[in-house]
Amino acid sequence: MNLSGKAGTALLVIPITLILYGLLQNAVVIVLFILLEFLAFYYFQMQISDVMKKRDMEISRDLPSIISKITLLVNAGMVLREAWAQVAQTGDTTLYKEMQRAVEDMNNGMSEVDAYMDFSQRCQSAKVRKFISTVEQNVSKGNKDLVAYLKEQSQIAWTEKKEYVRQQGETASSKMLIPIGIMFVGILIMVIVPIFANFSF
Repeated sequence: MNLSGKAGTALLVIPITLILYGLLQNAVVIVLFILLEFLAFYYFQMQISDVMKKRDMEISRDLPSIISKITLLVNAGMVLREAWAQVAQTGDTTLYKEMQRAVEDMNNGMSEVDAYMDFSQRCQSAKVRKFISTVEQNVSKGNKDLVAYLKEQSQIAWTEKKEYVRQQGETASSKMLIPIGIMFVGILIMVIVPIFANFSF
């Protein structure tokens, strides 16, 4: 969500709060409602962030396999552009679809380097940017140098993937505590509000 969206959501709390205050005339209840609204806002922000993280995780998961496939084909004598096009058809997840779009761009007249760079920008992944940046530098050197680079990048990508999987396993349990905590606070508010509603201040 962009900054204007966040500001709009935050400002929405003000009229809702005024309406509730006019109806209930209870400051404690109003404070509890405001707290609940901000908790809901925080939860939806987390949901948006999770979508982006899952996309990045999917890209990071597929990248090592893609580099390995391209390396095998280029090592067998296929030029990078043809290897790229062939590998792009072997999957249907985000990274493969972005590769397919790059193939379409090249078929429509875009230069090979520009298609790779646009692909990198669309993926919004540091690992993809690093891979494509070095590919772009090696494209003009021929398959011999490119194969050596691809083999090196394949090993690095697999090592990074193993480390990433290990870290994800360690943090998965702690992430589960956040939605549970929000649910607990929400239930607590539902219990407390009726109690305080019986008091006048």
